[in-house]
Order: sequence, then structure tokens, then C-alpha cells
Amino acid sequence: VNVCAWMPIYGRHDILKISLAGFANMQERWKAEGVNLFLFVAWSELEDLHFVLKNYGLPGGVVFAPNPPLSTKRNTLMREALNSTGADFFLQIGSDDVFLPDGDELYFEAIDSGAHNVGCDSIYFMHPESESAVLWKYEKTDANKLFGAGRLFSREAVELSFVDGELWNKKANRSLDFINENRLIDLGFPPCKFGEDAPYIIDIKSGENIWGFERYRNGEAVDYVKLKNRLREVVTLEA
Repeated sequence: VNVCAWMPIYGRHDILKISLAGFANMQERWKAEGVNLFLFVAWSELEDLHFVLKNYGLPGGVVFAPNPPLSTKRNTLMREALNSTGADFFLQIGSDDVFLPDGDELYFEAIDSGAHNVGCDSIYFMHPESESAVLWKYEKTDANKLFGAGRLFSREAVELSFVDGELWNKKANRSLDFINENRLIDLGFPPCKFGEDAPYIIDIKSGENIWGFERYRNGEAVDYVKLKNRLREVVTLEA
């Protein structure tokens, strides 16, 4: 089974370095279970691509795409990944995300069952600057059903989205996951929740996010030091 993890990149090199190290760790874990997980990045600035090559190595694929609008950057990335790889599934990962091992089995089961659009409804947000962290969970009343980070799409769903349009069928810089979720619903691929017991993705916030940490600071507070130690289980952090 081939899984293409797609990542748009733009700046935030200190956090990108952590995310790439976390991905490399995840790659090894999945390889041990017979899943070929590889990285496909969209870059807008040459220095960002150079940083990936230096700190991760050669990804499974790269494509240039201007940064705004972000919907176009994502469409360019997904179309290129679809056409140039034989991926069976596509996994959404942000350049500020680290996946803990707790979620691996959920993906293996989803892959085995042939899921089309599946992901999580809870996540950890971590803000190193203020040494704060929260657990955020979507409720039934929230517009989004799944977080963008960690969404797994089948090849069939992605292919169909580009037949008479695009996966992000509106030009936008925000609400991208909502746009994409509605597009897949219209195509007959409603979002399915893993129903995880606890979050398995850590989203590391900086001053350069579409949605900053302030937006989520009213989430359920979690112990920052404990979460950082969990991060250390998959990534070597500088002191």
C-alpha cells in the first residue's frame, strides 16, 4: 500500500524541522507494518525547498506553487501527486504537525477497510512561545467534522474531485478544510471520524499561522511539559 503524505510548505523553519523529523519517524513506523508512506511537498520559496532537502532529504515528490491563494497551492499539489505517483491514499499533514504513534493503527485499519475520507476530530495545539498547550475537540455543532491535519483520502475520491473541478473548488486562503469537506460530501464521500480516545496529532503554533494559538486558547488545558515529553518520543528536540 502506498500512502502519499502531502505537505504545503512556507517558512517557519524551526517548526518545519520538527515536523519533518516527526514524519521521518512515522515513515519508519509505517514501513515496519508494510505501508509505504512518502512525502510530497509544494513549495513557493526556493529557500523552503532547500531547507527540506537539507533537513529531510529528497521527498517522494515536489512541485512549485505560488502561496496565495492557498486553495490553488493545495490543488496544484494534489493534482501533481495524483498524476505522478501511484499512491493508493493521500494523507494531509501540515508543516507544523507531528503524528504520535497512538494514531497509526487507526490508519492501518482505515486502509484495510478501503476508507475514502476519514480523520480525527480532536487535536493538541502547542504554543512553545508561551509554553501553553490545549486539547481541542470538534463538537456536533461545529462546521467542520474532521481536522484537516490527519485526513486520509482514497485515490478514488481525489480522482473524482478533479474530473469536473478541483478538490478545493473555491479560491480561498481560509476555511480550506471546510471547502474540501463539502466538496467530498457533494461527491458522495462524507467525512468519517476515527473516534480516537485522545488526540494523536500535535499542531505546533507559531506567530505565522492561518489560525493562531489565540483562537484555541480556550480549549481544554493540558500539561505543556508532559506534551513536550510525548513529542520527544518521536522527535529529538534541541534544548
